[in-house]
Amino acid sequence: MLERYEQISKIKGVKNRWEKLRLFSYDERGPRILFFIFASVVMIIA
Repeated sequence: MLERYEQISKIKGVKNRWEKLRLFSYDERGPRILFFIFASVVMIIA
């Protein structure tokens, strides 16, 4: 029961994150900021 609840909350968390990203990308600067974040993550890994 607890595991199932954790799975559901995880799925909800992912959905919320996607909705935030979608709202963020509606903003003109959204995609550019996301690109910078992605680029900096790649730089850290590389």
